[in-house]
Amino acid sequence: MKKLISLSLSAMLALGLAACSGQSDELVLTMGELALPDSSEATVDTVAQAVSDSLGGGFETIQVGTGDNSVSVGLSSTGVGDLASKADSGDEEAVAEWQALADSVTSVCSTIRSDLDDAGLNDISIAFTVTNDLDSDYVLLTVQDGSVVFDVLDGFPGVDF
Repeated sequence: MKKLISLSLSAMLALGLAACSGQSDELVLTMGELALPDSSEATVDTVAQAVSDSLGGGFETIQVGTGDNSVSVGLSSTGVGDLASKADSGDEEAVAEWQALADSVTSVCSTIRSDLDDAGLNDISIAFTVTNDLDSDYVLLTVQDGSVVFDVLDGFPGVDF
């Protein structure tokens, strides 16, 4: 059975980050201190709570769930689907914003993976998924244990069909 911890952040956090070409509204994920429990006391639920407590940034919705030896983080925000669509059509500003989003999610996921490994919690997997705000069944980005598994702009990196 999955447990779900839902955290809503102010949409105002999505505003005000500067891009190279000037002021821009970017969606990025940030992370504070990850306070993991001792490995002897750690469960998937306690790790999920620690992950939830550490996350912030410009996403309006951050949902942290658990499964068998896994923590999943769902991210969404108003306009993320439009951003992906504009980036996919070649809009240079949107491509830069999408890359900042993808880089921030990958960086946070990699940091958590490293922290889990350092704490001796190698058996717990961490995955982040960014979903379209207009249709939450449509995945735009998936990062598992620090590696991009799917990016709507690139498809499945490293996989040739």
